[in-house]
Amino acid sequence: MFAEADRVRQSVKIYTYDQLKILNEVTKTKADIVVYNDTLFEVVSVEKWESDGFTYYKSIGRRIDR
Repeated sequence: MFAEADRVRQSVKIYTYDQLKILNEVTKTKADIVVYNDTLFEVVSVEKWESDGFTYYKSIGRRIDR
């Protein structure tokens, strides 16, 4: 679940074989940015999935307003 203000922002599911990064304030790591249909999305969630010997990642990206 996301904060109520974030629930109305456009989001996308992103499936990759490489793990994307989210914001980490402790290590000062910035979140990955994904461009989809000329729109920027910041990765806010990453889940590791495994199936039939394959590992992939399901991520959620939230639209960045310019």
